[in-house]
Amino acid sequence: MWLGVKREDLVKQGVKREDPDDPNAGAVVPMTFDTAIAGSGIVAASISGDVAAPLFAAVEFQLLMFKLFSYLKPFKGLVTLVVLLAFAQSLSALYLPRLMADIVDHGIVTGNTRQIMITGTWMLAVALLGTACAVGSSYFSAMAATGFGRDVRASIFSRVARFSVHQFDQFSTASLITRTTNDTTQVQQVLIMMMTMVITSPMMAIGGVMPSSLSAWW
Repeated sequence: MWLGVKREDLVKQGVKREDPDDPNAGAVVPMTFDTAIAGSGIVAASISGDVAAPLFAAVEFQLLMFKLFSYLKPFKGLVTLVVLLAFAQSLSALYLPRLMADIVDHGIVTGNTRQIMITGTWMLAVALLGTACAVGSSYFSAMAATGFGRDVRASIFSRVARFSVHQFDQFSTASLITRTTNDTTQVQQVLIMMMTMVITSPMMAIGGVMPSSLSAWW
């Protein structure tokens, strides 16, 4: 297997293992020059298959992810709306404990029933707003993911339709059906989870830690 590089001195040093699951992570794998093509102007070095395979697999995975996410471009507006709704949902969830503290400090302790009713009404409004944002976020994320899955299925079907007879022999009918239906649905479900849970969780974590840290500091 061959790995083309730009600088000869980099080839002399070798390729550094960067896979965190590799027990030899951080080690430099030495490479040797191919003198057969020395006059061609191409700098090349040979490396063993067990080293090159993970390198090319990682690059192939990154290219596949970029290609998949390119199908989200027509739904940038929906994704932006989902992020905004998730942000509003996080703010409402983080604001409720503050209102509860106000009820205790300024209502229950002082015996001010009117303050309890006013703050309780605010809590109900904030809770309803957070619920509406959560429902809207789920709805629009489902719309974006459904459109994403539709476009991916159409792209797969179009590609399979252009297969030659020899290429059809390499895949079974069940495999092509699974790739078009179940596999695409799994990616679609992961996208929905990313736009709901994965986006909201960091906001909740940061919004919860920062007020706690500031109150403890002051």
